[in-house]
Amino acid sequence: MATFTLMKQPEIYIHVGMGRVGSTFLQYQVFPKIRGLHYIQRTRFRQAKKIIGKGKSDKYLVSGELDNRHIEKYLKVFADPYNFARPIMVVRRHDEWIASQYRRYLKNGNHWRFTDFFDLEDDKGYWKQESLNYYPNILLLEKYFQHKPMVLLYDDLRKDSKAFIHHIVEYMDAEIQMDQINLSRRHASYNEMELRAVYRASERINLRKKRPFNKKWKNVLLNLWTNLLRYAIIYGSHVLPGKFSTKEQIFPTEHQLRAIREHYNEDWEKCMAYGATTTTNR
Repeated sequence: MATFTLMKQPEIYIHVGMGRVGSTFLQYQVFPKIRGLHYIQRTRFRQAKKIIGKGKSDKYLVSGELDNRHIEKYLKVFADPYNFARPIMVVRRHDEWIASQYRRYLKNGNHWRFTDFFDLEDDKGYWKQESLNYYPNILLLEKYFQHKPMVLLYDDLRKDSKAFIHHIVEYMDAEIQMDQINLSRRHASYNEMELRAVYRASERINLRKKRPFNKKWKNVLLNLWTNLLRYAIIYGSHVLPGKFSTKEQIFPTEHQLRAIREHYNEDWEKCMAYGATTTTNR
């Protein structure tokens, strides 16, 4: 007579940190060094369900740096059938986050002033006002997963990285050796002189990445020259700063950043209040 063995439901944690909130640091410096679980890197996020389905571990940490404008479609797919996963999300003050995101897009060759990227007055910028709200994403996590998300603040990561890391590790009932982690900053923002040089060059040269192929390696080869040129401009700005840099006002002013902070203050207060209820009780 045939016998069947029921597989034990695995314990799954899903990190849904947005870009510019320390996600790269966590994904490459911290998560791989956590012991007691199987870590699935963001580059394999699309294969995560298949990997978990093989049942080679009883505990998993899945990480994806998800664009908060399209987060729902990824969550919906992953939550079927893993709606028992425990989400972890990191958020950053709206004005700081959008300014950092703008610098990233500028570095990548987009010829935009800050008001072209984000427009608080008329909402005609590339990044729409609605997409800068965080709390709706927390509600999406509640919608698709059985467990309330663990909401962490980027400021806490900057203030005390060790305590921040320990908090996550304890939540997952895992272990980590802090002396194995490089706590130095990763992917620091480029300075204004470098970004001004890219902005000026992008007036005449298309420095943006292209992704026409389904195969990642093909896109990498296609963008190799563009990437080399972009970084040559960035480092060349140190040699001939006057020749390369634009004098145009392209970065957000203090007044603009303060207005953004005030506009999204209610959303931020909700996020902080929600994060304060986060507990390591499992």
